[in-house]
Amino acid sequence: MERKEELQEISKKLDPEMKKLIDPLIEKMIFLEEKLNYLMSLPFLIVKEGDATKQRVTPAYKQYKDLMQTYINALKVVYSALGVEEGNEKESPLRQYLAQRLNRKKEDA
Repeated sequence: MERKEELQEISKKLDPEMKKLIDPLIEKMIFLEEKLNYLMSLPFLIVKEGDATKQRVTPAYKQYKDLMQTYINALKVVYSALGVEEGNEKESPLRQYLAQRLNRKKEDA
């Protein structure tokens, strides 16, 4: 399945009005993915010959960083439209244990 079809399949869950807003964003996301993949094929660092401690980033790295931030922001918008919340993973067992211990201490006090 092509990437565009994958993303459009996901967006089918949206109501028609929201889909009208998200579909152009999907096109932009695909464009960004293509550019990011191309930029990943380019070097991000230039190392000075004879002195490996002297390095500088390339314009490709700077463009990659900017486009990646734009892509992440677009993903957040799509996640929000789909109703996916950040950090909705289950609480870790360690956090659950610590919460229980704190509750017991409060009850004992």
